[in-house]
Amino acid sequence: MERGFGTTLDDLSISRERLPADPQGKDRYLVVATPTAVLREYESALHSLGWRAGLIVPRHLGEGQWLTQNGSRGDALLLSSSEKGFTAVVFRGKQPLIVRTVACDPSECEDELFRLLLFYRDRRGGDPEQVVPLARMLIVGNLMSKDRAGEIVTETLGANLRSLDAADLGLQLVTRELSFDAIAAPAGLATLSWQ
Repeated sequence: MERGFGTTLDDLSISRERLPADPQGKDRYLVVATPTAVLREYESALHSLGWRAGLIVPRHLGEGQWLTQNGSRGDALLLSSSEKGFTAVVFRGKQPLIVRTVACDPSECEDELFRLLLFYRDRRGGDPEQVVPLARMLIVGNLMSKDRAGEIVTETLGANLRSLDAADLGLQLVTRELSFDAIAAPAGLATLSWQ
C-alpha cells in the first residue's frame, strides 16, 4: 500500500473491503486511503460549519452508487472527470472490477480512455458465452464530451451506449439550473440510506 499511495502508512487513514477472489483465486481488496492531514482539514472545515463528519469518501464512490442500484445485469462504467484527468470505475454488480485514476491533459483524455477500455476488454476475456457485456455508462463532468466517450466505447467494445442522465436514473430535477453532474456524488451517497 505504501508503494501504491506513495507515502507511509502512518500518514494515511485507510479503509479496505475484501472483494471476491479473481478468476485465479487470488485475494482482492478495494483500498481507499486519505492522507490524515487532508482528512483533518475536511473535519476542521465541517466542524467550523457545525457539522459532524460521518462519512468522507472519494467523489467517484458516491457517483458510482447510481450504477450499482437495482441489480442490473452487465458491467457498468463510470467516468468521473476533474480538472486533472478522470477516474474510471468498472462495476460488476455492486463490486468494482477496475478502478483507475488517470492524470492527463484534456487533449489526452480520449487516448487514455481508449487504453483503459482495451485493458478492460482484454481483462474481461474468457469464454464469449460467459462474458458479461458493458451495459450501462455514466459520465460525470465536462473534461470529455459525453457523446465522444460513447463513440469510443462503441469503437472499442462494440457496446452501443450513451451516458445515463438524471431521468434514466429515476432522479427528477425540478429546475434546469441544477446540474446532475454537480449533485451526482452527494445524491448518490444519499441513496445509501434506502439500500
